[in-house]
Order: sequence, then structure tokens, then C-alpha cells
Amino acid sequence: MSNRKHLTQEIAAAKAGICVGAARRIERDTVLPSQKPRRYWRSRPYPFADVRDTD
Repeated sequence: MSNRKHLTQEIAAAKAGICVGAARRIERDTVLPSQKPRRYWRSRPYPFADVRDTD
């Protein structure tokens, strides 16, 4: 998003190959996505837990 210094957000996002919503989220957040800790928990139960074959 170094293009953002000279271009509009929409054009800078297009040049970076990301959608405008992602560009807004990245710009609004203080930490880059690559610097955030990875999330390893589920936000909802696994939907196929009942039918999954556990050998």
C-alpha cells in the first residue's frame, strides 16, 4: 500500500491486487496482518463432527 501516499485508496488497492475493503481494514489497523499472532481456535463448532469417520 505504498501507492496510497500518492493515489486514492481504490487505485492503490487495485495496484496492490487486493479489494478496497481489505485496504480499508489494513489502513485502519495499527498492526500489519503479517505481524499479528495466528489464531488457532475455532469461532464455531465443526459442522461435520457427527458424520466424520474417526478411525
